[in-house]
Amino acid sequence: MPDKCCWAPPPFMHPAFQSDDYWVLVNSNAQPRAFVPRTVKTVAAGQELEEVASSQFNPADVALVTSPVNLPAQCRGTVQITSEIPTRIRIAAQMETPGLIVLADNWDKGWRAFWNGRPTPILRVDYTIRGVVVPAGTGTLEFIYQPASVILGLWLAGLAVIALLGWLTVVGLCSRQKPSPNQTAAE
Repeated sequence: MPDKCCWAPPPFMHPAFQSDDYWVLVNSNAQPRAFVPRTVKTVAAGQELEEVASSQFNPADVALVTSPVNLPAQCRGTVQITSEIPTRIRIAAQMETPGLIVLADNWDKGWRAFWNGRPTPILRVDYTIRGVVVPAGTGTLEFIYQPASVILGLWLAGLAVIALLGWLTVVGLCSRQKPSPNQTAAE
């Protein structure tokens, strides 16, 4: 086992928390998980990776989308995740201007977005994450995971239950109409 001194952080670093065998630093330069970029740039499909890989790319300054959006040159607003479970994320927003709320989670076609309870399209941002265009003002953005495979599975399960109930009904009716062997012998 390595000596305990090997697990200590360097003297110039101040961990958020630590134990005897690990320590954790906070990256204060990282973007928050939900944020509003200052500008939104439309790029051609396939060009996003080239732009993201550029040394000049700063996700706080610009978000890259492949669908045209109608937003002001400078977007301003603040957002905060207020609740979260694996299939649902709720974000409170205070937008000074219309803008794009970016959630730095992987984009997947199973996610649905709702702005103040109304369905709204989700854009693929910076090739891999998701965002939603919202108007100026205060509101709630909610992401709900509803993949088509789960919905299809529920429909198929419902159809199977209906078929089973129909089959049981037919079997029950047929068994009532057949005379029992004892009844035929007595007649």
